[in-house]
Amino acid sequence: MSVQLGIWHYRVVRGDAKFSPGPFVPPENPTSAAEELQQELDRLRRERDAALNDAQLAQKAAELAQREAETASDREQREKEERAQWEALNQTGFSGDVGVRHSAAILAVSSAL
Repeated sequence: MSVQLGIWHYRVVRGDAKFSPGPFVPPENPTSAAEELQQELDRLRRERDAALNDAQLAQKAAELAQREAETASDREQREKEERAQWEALNQTGFSGDVGVRHSAAILAVSSAL
């Protein structure tokens, strides 16, 4: 029915009363295209994950190189600044014993670095 309606519309709009479209050919089964698209999406996801992993590894390597390049006095200064920040957070943002234990644990970890 819809094919006949489309042919009628084409004949009326184009003014071609002798238009003959030929026999109707149904579209191909979309499952094969969907499988191909799914495979491509999987491949692209793997590439993205590999690129993210590479970028994260590069970032960690850069941070490690920066820390290794720090002199002892630079490291001491950085740790002092971090301690001051954590102590300020402890005084303003944390309340009660939980904040004290949390900041003490963080200070212990940062001083171990």
